[in-house]
Amino acid sequence: MRWNSGKQYSNTANTSVLCLKDSPDLLALCEGGEPYILKKKDLKSEGFSNYGWITSAFSAHPKVDPDNGDIFNIGMDLPNIRIMRATKDMKKICENSLKLR
Repeated sequence: MRWNSGKQYSNTANTSVLCLKDSPDLLALCEGGEPYILKKKDLKSEGFSNYGWITSAFSAHPKVDPDNGDIFNIGMDLPNIRIMRATKDMKKICENSLKLR
């Protein structure tokens, strides 16, 4: 469950799945919250994770660099939008925040 501007909402993690390269994990994604971790081998649920650095919603439509596996994504944290880059195993490379007008 995440909070946004003081309002509580649930994360269904049912919009898309991201297969992490060279990792035993799959991420079930929803537009409104943290990734939900599943194990590739048996689809065992591991639960939600912010990987220690995701501080806003994590979009369900990340882009993966085909050469190195880096993950690019955005997240809303109104009135800001966060632009994130992570390694193929979800370690933070960089993050920037832009204020929306």
